[in-house]
Amino acid sequence: MDASRRGAGPRHLAAGSRGGQAARVLKALVVLGALATGLIALWLFYVVVVVLPTHDPQRVGLWTALASGFAVYAAVTAWLVVRGARPAWLRWCVAALSLGAFAFGVYTVGSMVDPSRGRFEGYLLVIGVVLAGQGVSALAYTALAARRANSAAAS
Repeated sequence: MDASRRGAGPRHLAAGSRGGQAARVLKALVVLGALATGLIALWLFYVVVVVLPTHDPQRVGLWTALASGFAVYAAVTAWLVVRGARPAWLRWCVAALSLGAFAFGVYTVGSMVDPSRGRFEGYLLVIGVVLAGQGVSALAYTALAARRANSAAAS
């Protein structure tokens, strides 16, 4: 049997379909994470405009910056899914932002589950879980997209 036919058996096909399925699942997770992150950003902008000016005006700048960062992260990750892995700077941008999102999310979740760190805030727990999950999903999707782009460029 020649080498070209050896790789075309059922085992090869099953591995290829698992890889495609994993890519589709990651893509869906990244899209859902970007949507959730974007909705969190919109909610935070609402809070900044409607709630904070009368209840906590000294934190308007902080929450505006966080809402803006979340909106940018949501847009960039969605852009990666729509556009693909090219240009390479987009992958690097998503990877860097995803590392930051993951770190921020883990820190926020840790702060909320440790009672010695202060008052529990449910919205911060949700934000932390979404950002940590989106960070991991987007990192995995970025790595997969880079691998596919590199293999396509090599062939």
